[in-house]
Amino acid sequence: MERQSIEARVGVLTAFSSALARESHELSTHPELLWQQLYNHLQWEGDIVRQALQPEFNRRSADPNHPWLWLKTPHHESSTLIRTLECKSDVRKCLFSPDGQHIIAGLNRNIQIWESKSGKLIRTIEAYSPAISPDGNWFAAKGKEQNICTWSLETGLQQLTLEGDLESVNETAISRSGAHIAAACSDYKVRVWIADTGKLLTILDHNYNRVTSCAFSPTKPLIVTGCENGRLQLWDYQNGQKITSW
Repeated sequence: MERQSIEARVGVLTAFSSALARESHELSTHPELLWQQLYNHLQWEGDIVRQALQPEFNRRSADPNHPWLWLKTPHHESSTLIRTLECKSDVRKCLFSPDGQHIIAGLNRNIQIWESKSGKLIRTIEAYSPAISPDGNWFAAKGKEQNICTWSLETGLQQLTLEGDLESVNETAISRSGAHIAAACSDYKVRVWIADTGKLLTILDHNYNRVTSCAFSPTKPLIVTGCENGRLQLWDYQNGQKITSW
C-alpha cells in the first residue's frame, strides 16, 4: 500500500513537471497564469492528478474577483511535446549544439540561444543564418554589418570578423573539421574562409545564379552548392574549381 502511495505521488509530480516544462515560455513572462496553465494541462491526467487539483480548483472557482480561463477540451498538441520555446519572429533555422545542451534559433535578424534542458533563453545576438562548429565552442553567422563573424557559444562574445563585405547571406556552413567557413550569398557567389584567421580562401562564382544553400563534404575538401535555378554544383574549394553539376 505504501509503495502504491509513493508511486502515485511520483506520478503526480511527473505530470506537474511535464506541464511546467511545456508552459515555461509563457510562465517566464506571465507567472500569474501558473494555476490556469497547469490546470488546463493536468485536468486530463487521470483521477489521482485530478484529486490533487480539486482543493485548489474549488477555491479558485469560488473567487469571483480572480477569474481564469478553464478549457473544456484538451490541448491539441502531441503527447511527445517536451517544451515550447517562443521566438519573436519567423524562425529560419534551428540547430542543436553537438553536446545537446543548447538550441540555436536563427530568426529574421536575430539569433536566440536557449538551454535545451530548462528552456531558458540565454541571450539574443543581432545576427542571422547561424552555423555551429563541430566542437560546439563557437558559431558563425552574418553579423549586423556586411560580414560574417564568429561568436563564443558559452559567452556570446564576438571573436572574429571574416574578410570581405557581403550582400544577403542565405546559408552559412562550417566544415566537419571546423577549419573552414562558407557562406552562400545572393550576389551569385559562395565564399570560403579559413576559420582560424578569417582569411578569405576562395570565391566560387555561380555565373549570375543566386546561391541559396551550401554544405561541406564530411571527408573531402569539397563543397556542394544549390542555386535557385534548380541546379547543384560540386566544387573543390581548395583550388576553387567546379567539378560537376546536376
